[in-house]
Amino acid sequence: MTVLVAARPASRGDILKLATGFAVSQMGDAAYGIGLTAVVYARSQSAALAGAVTAARVLPAVVAGPVAGMLADRTHRLNLLILADLSRVALMAASAAAVIAGWPVWTLLVLAAWAQAAAVVSGPCLAATLPTLVGVAGLAKANATRAVLTELSFIAGPLIVAGLLSFHAHAALFAVIGAAFAASAALLLTITDHSAFRVVGFARSRASLRTVGAALRGRPALLTMALTDVVGSFVYGLLTVLLVMVVADDRYGLAFVALGAGGILGALTAPRCGDSPRAAAVILAALAVMLDLCGLDLGFATLTLVLGMAGAAITTIEVRTDIAVQRDTPPPVVGTMAGWILHADYVAMAAGAALAAPLTTVVGLQAAFPVAAVVVATSAALLILRRT
Repeated sequence: MTVLVAARPASRGDILKLATGFAVSQMGDAAYGIGLTAVVYARSQSAALAGAVTAARVLPAVVAGPVAGMLADRTHRLNLLILADLSRVALMAASAAAVIAGWPVWTLLVLAAWAQAAAVVSGPCLAATLPTLVGVAGLAKANATRAVLTELSFIAGPLIVAGLLSFHAHAALFAVIGAAFAASAALLLTITDHSAFRVVGFARSRASLRTVGAALRGRPALLTMALTDVVGSFVYGLLTVLLVMVVADDRYGLAFVALGAGGILGALTAPRCGDSPRAAAVILAALAVMLDLCGLDLGFATLTLVLGMAGAAITTIEVRTDIAVQRDTPPPVVGTMAGWILHADYVAMAAGAALAAPLTTVVGLQAAFPVAAVVVATSAALLILRRT
């Protein structure tokens, strides 16, 4: 069953400001996640602490994801987006001060947790706003465009990280990231038409949760893509830690550039992919093959090609999940649904990052990749079994 959503007329200028602001904010997020991991590893030489970076960033979202989704269905969404950006500007300034003052590494982890808690409202707010802006017919194109902008941001962010890390400019890194969040807030403040960001009506918490549960049970494509998205998030969390041990410090950011470049291809092809368990299983099987190849003794150039294909698979999954959420969820609870899926994604990402270090201890760094590939391939097989 498809839920029809009427699009509100919106000026092209306001849509461009929203898209650009979101892309710039995503660039800051990408640079922050990768740069912080590299900074912590460079200052501590500890794989466990490098893994703790991802955990510190995602654990607040595990708790705040459902709450953020409900806020997106109950609060003016543009105000939430602006507040999230401004909060992170202050936290990046604090991170730069911590590096300059030589504070313990764990202080950066605490600041990272607060920064992620501030950022978690962005996804549900955008998910709840897009159907109102473009209608059901425009969701595939809008989500593909958003994903392309996100992946371009994920390329630009790591490039900035790679340049600054080559000079060991750790404090400057946080200052540049804070400037990106400030620029995003400035763009959002210039949006004149707020109609698409206002909440028309919402269900009470228990009723909204019942509606979310019914939507998952009654719409197989939505449930399939939500489960597949969790697997993709697990792989991404795993890679954030494994890659920092595989590639040199100044190439770590470039490895994620490859993931982002592949993500652009995935975003462009995602609207033509299906939501069936078989289609999702094929994408997961391809991702498993790419993970297995990462465990081989590849040169950096070949590794970037493999990571590019892995990025294409992960982004295809993300775009199809976003389309399913916005298309198949009743309008009053789109934000709530997005918040719960975000919650599940961050749990999976944290699990992937947390398991990376002990996995390498048990089986070794090179063997960690095929072991992870087996997990992903098993998920693909379970999807096929669920279809039958």
